[in-house]
Amino acid sequence: MKLQHKAWLLILAAVGIVTLLAIVVTGQTISRSFAALEDERALHEGERARRILSQQAQELLTTTIDYAYWDDAVRFVRGQDDAFLDDNITEDNMKYLRVSEVLVLDGTGQPKAAARLVDGEELQLVSSGLLPKLLQLGQPLLADASGTSTLRTFVQHEQQLYVVAAAAIRDPGVVVQPSSGVLLMVRTISHAELVRLSDLMLTQVSLSFDGIAKAGVKVWTRELSDRRIGVQAVIDDHDGQPVATLDLNLAREMDEEARSLAVTTGLQVLLSGLIVGAALVFLLDRWVLRRLSRMHDQLGAITAEGLAGSERIRMGGQDELTTVANGINSLLDRVRMDAIEQKNAHARQEALQLQLMQSQKMEALGRFTGGIAHDFNNSLAGISGWMRLAQEDLAADHPSREAVDQAIKGAQYAQGLMRQLLTFSRQSKLNLEPVHVGALVEQTRKFVSSGLVRSTQVQVEQLCEDDLIQADPTQLQQVLVNLIINASDAMDGVGRVRLRVDRLSLPLPAGQASWPGVAELPAGDYLHVQVCDDGPGIAPENIDRIFDPFFTTKSVGKGTGLGLSVAHGVMGRHGGSIGVVSQPGHGACFHLLLPAQARPDASGQTSLGTSGASSGTLRMLFADDDQLVRHSWGSLLERQGWDVIRARDGEEAWQLYQGSGQRWDVVLTDLTMPKLDGRSLMQRIRQTPDAPPVVLVSGHVGDAQRQALLDDGFAEVLFKPVSFDDLGQILRQVAAKGRPAD
Repeated sequence: MKLQHKAWLLILAAVGIVTLLAIVVTGQTISRSFAALEDERALHEGERARRILSQQAQELLTTTIDYAYWDDAVRFVRGQDDAFLDDNITEDNMKYLRVSEVLVLDGTGQPKAAARLVDGEELQLVSSGLLPKLLQLGQPLLADASGTSTLRTFVQHEQQLYVVAAAAIRDPGVVVQPSSGVLLMVRTISHAELVRLSDLMLTQVSLSFDGIAKAGVKVWTRELSDRRIGVQAVIDDHDGQPVATLDLNLAREMDEEARSLAVTTGLQVLLSGLIVGAALVFLLDRWVLRRLSRMHDQLGAITAEGLAGSERIRMGGQDELTTVANGINSLLDRVRMDAIEQKNAHARQEALQLQLMQSQKMEALGRFTGGIAHDFNNSLAGISGWMRLAQEDLAADHPSREAVDQAIKGAQYAQGLMRQLLTFSRQSKLNLEPVHVGALVEQTRKFVSSGLVRSTQVQVEQLCEDDLIQADPTQLQQVLVNLIINASDAMDGVGRVRLRVDRLSLPLPAGQASWPGVAELPAGDYLHVQVCDDGPGIAPENIDRIFDPFFTTKSVGKGTGLGLSVAHGVMGRHGGSIGVVSQPGHGACFHLLLPAQARPDASGQTSLGTSGASSGTLRMLFADDDQLVRHSWGSLLERQGWDVIRARDGEEAWQLYQGSGQRWDVVLTDLTMPKLDGRSLMQRIRQTPDAPPVVLVSGHVGDAQRQALLDDGFAEVLFKPVSFDDLGQILRQVAAKGRPAD
């Protein structure tokens, strides 16, 4: 045989062997890579099915909130609009919303009304087996004092899965209010819903209720056959407990493509080697084998990098290998897109979790503040009373007069801080009064310069005379103190803080520099207070977050993140705004806008003084279990002309009231006392003939309870601490109303 023929045979044999080896290696690599991608795709499909069901629950919750935050719903649960359910929850409406059952609970947690769509034709009552679970789900929403709680969950009952959404029924015009009731909507995951889910998933989906937990794993796969792969995805309720599993039946599409690709590539290589011969060795090495090797390396890099990477198969030309590479790239893009969506969903979930944690912190702060309010306010009231007595006894030129005056100012500031905490925790209301902004700013400057800001220079520039507003001076002063302290901290205690007070009109003229928060205010006249510093300024990435609760850039132990959040809330409740302008390295400037008030006429001014406000001595029964408050307030009221009889508790006050045999002009009592509380004392007194008016003063009562106490029979309800001049004037007014006409 000729050497040429041997060479041909050797070349053909070599090409054949190399071709077979390439086919085997490439086929195994492609199969393993595609199998790994197939398994990942199956897991992502399971996660996608869970997300779709979660989105259905969120859509149902949105629909529930739309019905619950409605004036007609509030009137319905209060018994003022009996036609709400009949007009809005109809068969057609429930079919359109895909809602199978609706339950309305009143404020006590009892069913107010219910509807169930049976066979898609008529409405009946909620099934007895599902009703206890719905009642249990509605209770936490009723217990939320803010009325903002919602719930979306999955419930399994008698081998049937239900989507349940619940929202507190509340007035949409009120930010924080107790819940008037609860609206629950139920969607049954029926066969039709599973068919709908199957259409979305482009594969068969079914439900199972056995073996729904697998070592804490939410999604797992199982082999059904060489051509099919099963996916099971756990459905959790709102407590994270599994209630059912979604079973997906997926075709191994990529395995088919991998096998087809391996066979096609092998045939092409083999046929080319037999026909082209020696030339094919060179061409095959350059055009096929090298490209296959490159694809193999890129597939390995993709597998090692995972879905988080950006590696792609780069393949030139327009042949089958390019088509395969493009197909793999398209598949990778789709899988990576699903991974990004999952990551975004996880980020949103973490944001919601953070919001929940902040809400729980706010609730804990409110409970803590309410818990210490009574004892703290009693102590402040007693201290203020004794200091007021000492102030009245000291001459104006007495050496201790200045110390007593400063002590009274400190007590008043402490009282304001407590009101500020109660307001922040939604337990107190604004105490509005006429305030001159310039005087308040100057008073704040003197207060902080006494040591709060160390060596920082605080300068005040007053640019307007007409600076009258309606405001709570304590809360407004607290805002200024927080801003000055923040500015001082930003400059490490050394520098200059400038406060400027002027008056402006909104909207601002065209071309004038503006700042955040101005555009939201209505047109009119405003007092404009600027607090500027020479510090390093605020970083751009933090400028939009500085008013968020618990956000702070200070080190641990030097800031709570509540100061600016409180300031933002105070300015909003005053009908104004707060905004900041800052450039890194050029300091920060906070702008406060407050609605200006017209200066009152001299003829319209009134005095809160009470000395000599009434002719004759009025007789009062004063009951308080705090000795400090009882003696100090009693002494002050006696100096104002009252005949005060003191009682250590409600039981002693009742005995004094019964045994005196004389007429009382007014009874002043605390709420929480041993033996007999203030409410019970009032009820006993009101049952006696010619009963005097009873005034309640307490440090633990919030605004929400005030009207209920007035409805019970109290003539007036006051919050500790209270101004002694205001207290005397109010008591005389109440006594005058309760005194019979001559």
